[in-house]
Amino acid sequence: MRVEHRTNAAEQALTVAHNLLHPDRPRPFAPVPYFWTDQYDVRLQAYGHPRGHDQNVLVEGDLARGRFLVAYRTGDRLSAVLAAGLPPRTLRPWREALATDTPWTATAAATASARSVAPHTAAPATHMEDA
Repeated sequence: MRVEHRTNAAEQALTVAHNLLHPDRPRPFAPVPYFWTDQYDVRLQAYGHPRGHDQNVLVEGDLARGRFLVAYRTGDRLSAVLAAGLPPRTLRPWREALATDTPWTATAAATASARSVAPHTAAPATHMEDA
């Protein structure tokens, strides 16, 4: 997959620098796909692969107000997260969860107030821990 974003280039450089300085402890280059864009007065941010998911769940915020965070599940894994109108620091723990291939149930335990928001949901308006 091509990821043409400045953060991808910076992460490549960090991986190369680490591998040059520590040839005995090489790290693979395995970035979490990311993008952000400002659309008028709303910042959209996404980590992971939000396509082809089995379920997406509103984790926080309100869709009608344009300030929300939605988590995506594919199989038994967290596969993506999308935020609108929230500060970047809100997504940091989610990025880490994606980078470490966190199981959905572990993500659910951290976000017990989540509710389903998508037509891809197997059951109507469930909490993440029910998924």
